[in-house]
Amino acid sequence: MKLWATNEVRSKSKFWYFLRKLKKVKKSNGQILAINEIFEKNPTKIKNFGIWLRYQSRTGYHNMYKEYRDTTLNGAVEQMYTEMASRHRVRFPCIQIIKTATIPAKLCKRESTKQFHNSKIKFPLVFKKVRPPTRKLKTTYKASRPNLFISHANVTNFPKHLQIREGSRLAECLKKEFRLAVNTLRTTVSTDVYEGIRAITIDKDNAPAEGTLAHGAYPTIVKVISI
Repeated sequence: MKLWATNEVRSKSKFWYFLRKLKKVKKSNGQILAINEIFEKNPTKIKNFGIWLRYQSRTGYHNMYKEYRDTTLNGAVEQMYTEMASRHRVRFPCIQIIKTATIPAKLCKRESTKQFHNSKIKFPLVFKKVRPPTRKLKTTYKASRPNLFISHANVTNFPKHLQIREGSRLAECLKKEFRLAVNTLRTTVSTDVYEGIRAITIDKDNAPAEGTLAHGAYPTIVKVISI
């Protein structure tokens, strides 16, 4: 008998509960020989798991079939318990797992599982993880804050504005305009806001020309993106 529990004490309790229902055997007339944890044979390969279960709600008992994609059967069962608690408000003791099986792709029924059966599936890069080039340069703390902002907007839609981002080369932007804009922000906003600035958008057309900037002539700041 395969059971899912958080520890051995609860697994023994569930074992005697089901054995008493199925075979009419009490705990005083039986003995448990061994309790072994079963591990996945291929824990690095993604698989489709089907789970047949029966649960008790506030109105009665219901049968249900669920499909999940996971690398291990324990992970699929954990997904099932989480989903049943969130969608149906079913507690852990009210769920009885009848059967589990590994389902091939052609026999899957749920659309949430079948949508991953595509050889040309693509996922967007929503988070850029900064990694050191070598393990020798890996450190726990950094002196500067990493810039993980990824913009998918087309900059060519704003021909009148020049967008200057943190970490870009000075040759790619107007040097003096950028410095004056930073000096303007340093004197007009608080220190906390200034430290969290990610990007500055400057009105390129109304800004003074290169080399003709007079003392105190600041460019027009259109937008400031902060953390």
